[in-house]
Amino acid sequence: MTPQATRCPTNARAQPRSHIFAARQPRDDPPRRKAGRKVRLRRGSKESSVRVGGRSSIPEDGRSQGALQSNDSQERLQEMLTDPLSGAVTGAASAVTSSSELDDILIAESPDCTWNRVNPIWEASESVSMSSGIMKALVTPSWRVLLLSDGSVTRHLQLMTDISVKVDCFDQREIKGLQGVPESVSLIPGPHIQRQVYLLNSVTQQPLVYAVSWWSAPEMKEYMQEMSQPIWVNLAARKAELFREVQRVYLGNSPELEAQFDSEGPFWARHYIFWHEGRPLTVIYEVFSNALEEYLGASRPDTQSW
Repeated sequence: MTPQATRCPTNARAQPRSHIFAARQPRDDPPRRKAGRKVRLRRGSKESSVRVGGRSSIPEDGRSQGALQSNDSQERLQEMLTDPLSGAVTGAASAVTSSSELDDILIAESPDCTWNRVNPIWEASESVSMSSGIMKALVTPSWRVLLLSDGSVTRHLQLMTDISVKVDCFDQREIKGLQGVPESVSLIPGPHIQRQVYLLNSVTQQPLVYAVSWWSAPEMKEYMQEMSQPIWVNLAARKAELFREVQRVYLGNSPELEAQFDSEGPFWARHYIFWHEGRPLTVIYEVFSNALEEYLGASRPDTQSW
């Protein structure tokens, strides 16, 4: 049984939020959309879609199904639909350490590393997403900046929405294995700490972004001095030089996040690696609420329908 997750220390909010994963209450009305719906790309009076492995996906460059028969297109489509989060995880499992060594950063210790990810209806690597205008057909410019820029998501949100963003850290635990997490987490030495947060509108307390990150425990102790602050704020305070390597971009559904965002999916998401001094510092997976459309405008072009 998964232990109840308690809240992050050091200036964390005093009252627990209702959206703590281990103690969630379902909404009175279930999410209005189901995962795995067919995705269609409208082009004039025609619609086209690609079905791979029993699941529909938007053609990666907006061309018709016939045009996707070339070897190059098939290879690119296969790359898009290969999910690095669901395959076998390489690398050794996290080393086990005594709890006393982690007392100042550990919240709930458990082999369970439950976290929320979207069920993709479309996904692509960063290189595919940046090429041939693929993203232009799927998502508007302001959202493309949010998804593919190598800048701080917290800073982007504050600049693009003109609101103050605060962190609600509701779960932080050691994980004993790497099953079910992005493969790139295996690049980070153990013991591994998993941290889950919401980025909130500080005025309305509305969740705008869900984020989960994976750290080496010693690195978290060194670089995350203020647990209640965004990662970027902590790293900027140390003047740490970073490179953000976007690994993959997703569009998908999550009934759990629909409930927590109080917003219909599908949602845009991404995962990336923060590199520091030539080594991976942390891996981060982010999901963006469609409530951001209030500030950024519509996420999809007028010609696009999910």
